[in-house]
Amino acid sequence: MPALPAFSAAPAAFMAAFWAMGALLLWAILRSLPLSAPETLSLAAGMAMLPWVLTGLAALTLWQNLPLRFYWSAPLLMLLTAALLQRLRQQGSGKALRLALLMGALALLRPLSLALPPNPAILPGYFDSVLHTHILQTLNASPAALPWQTTNSPLPGYYHLGYHLWAAAMQAILQIPAPQILLHSASLLLISLPLALYFPVHRQTRSQAGALFALLLAGWGWEMPEHALQWGKFPLLASLPLLVSALSLGVYARKKGSRAALILATLGMVAAALTHSRSLPFALLLLLSLWLGQRWRSSPPAVRWLAVGLLMATLLAQGYRLETDTSLRLALNPYLHEAPLLSLLVLLLLPLSFSASPAGAFAALFSMSSLLQSLYAPFVTLPGRDYAQTLLDRPFVQTALFLPLAFLGGLGFAGLLRRLPARWRGAGGAGLLLLTLALIPWGARIEPTDCCQIFGREDAAALEWMRGNLPSEAKILIAAVPLSVQDGSPQQISPSDGGAWISVLAGWQTIPLLNTTDFGSPQTWQSLCAQGVTHLYAGGLGQTFNVSSLQSLPGWYAPQLILPGAKVWRLQGCPVQVR
Repeated sequence: MPALPAFSAAPAAFMAAFWAMGALLLWAILRSLPLSAPETLSLAAGMAMLPWVLTGLAALTLWQNLPLRFYWSAPLLMLLTAALLQRLRQQGSGKALRLALLMGALALLRPLSLALPPNPAILPGYFDSVLHTHILQTLNASPAALPWQTTNSPLPGYYHLGYHLWAAAMQAILQIPAPQILLHSASLLLISLPLALYFPVHRQTRSQAGALFALLLAGWGWEMPEHALQWGKFPLLASLPLLVSALSLGVYARKKGSRAALILATLGMVAAALTHSRSLPFALLLLLSLWLGQRWRSSPPAVRWLAVGLLMATLLAQGYRLETDTSLRLALNPYLHEAPLLSLLVLLLLPLSFSASPAGAFAALFSMSSLLQSLYAPFVTLPGRDYAQTLLDRPFVQTALFLPLAFLGGLGFAGLLRRLPARWRGAGGAGLLLLTLALIPWGARIEPTDCCQIFGREDAAALEWMRGNLPSEAKILIAAVPLSVQDGSPQQISPSDGGAWISVLAGWQTIPLLNTTDFGSPQTWQSLCAQGVTHLYAGGLGQTFNVSSLQSLPGWYAPQLILPGAKVWRLQGCPVQVR
């Protein structure tokens, strides 16, 4: 595998075609329901991965093999796509199709803007992407074995199987490096999420403008969900549109008594849970929120507003608790610190949200409170751990909070237009829209960012040099930092610079060590010798080792490659018997 995968538009187009075929297949099924074209597009885009996830699951469980043979049905699906497009041209009204095209344009602009130069990413960000790459490589190298069944796997159990089945099949077909698959899938996920939110907002308000406003907020309002991709949270982002669409369709099925919609919603929830395991408890919290919203709506007025007051006070107390919690305070960072004005706008629209959909607004507020509380709710103690896993973790909550906020914003926009006199609705809606567009650059990422990038071009050059100069049995020391995912959990260490990619890109064994390690200490050198470490790697991005003192220790460390952004040192002087 090349250390620096060259970008090619063809694989991206091929993956987009598979995603589009999944969406069109869902569109064909959903056309049997009395839905508008924009609503159908919203559900179909949100559940576009459903056919591929379920196909991959069937192939894995029934034949213990990758679903490659099934994915070669693409020519048949392309014929089906052509037939469906012809049918849509015959059935769809011009206005509905134009609105659907506007929705698609709003969703497409975000990933396109992030793909423009000067995007510095040559590999996906953060150490999670290294783990995803390992899983894809394992699936394709040993298709009869699950990733956690291999001897060299870092996975103790289930790990978001649905996303990796789809991504591994794409890699097997396209024959391109796994990191490219991750990067190409990012754009598809950024398209699916905002489109999926149109349907529930429109069903709650019957306002196309409100639903489009929610779509705008979900796609552009805050640095989430795009920033989660910088962390390598591909399965999480893949599960959210499936979850939103499945729950929305489930609510629709209950109200309309549609068996077809209920079956499709159930399959969507199965696919969401397979794509990211934590989406299941999140779905249960959302279902509880929806149920309480309906109960709240049927309560006496005094009880309703008392409940709203208590809920707002609870949210304030939870926010204060998080802001003073050093391990969890980042959960609110995108909304209180990066884009406070946009979050304030949603808060100011809150009374109008209740006027547009009382039950929906209450459910959204309760879901936000539930998300925050889940960070402190012990759920289960996993085997081999002496602490209880919380219901949801901080990255999940930090990412998912944009959904209820965008939902509330859409309700508020619809409520505003409903309250304004007919002659002022156009001007009032346009004014709020312009204000929102002016606030977006304060919080959203509207250009590429080098955040969380730990592998740069000089890391790639160093890796090529290492391939030609290091023996296959080399054991390489790489930098790491402490990581604690929740209160009470023991601190772990995670790779923190370009060395994280050495193992999956080149196959050498790597040993992580804290980046604050004092290499001038005799105890450190003796420990490295005892572990059989042969080389030390220091990258130029992320949090790397301080190797400035190694020059003064020629008896222990010898420079092999010195670049401004990458350095390789060889350990020497170790006792032969230790090696």
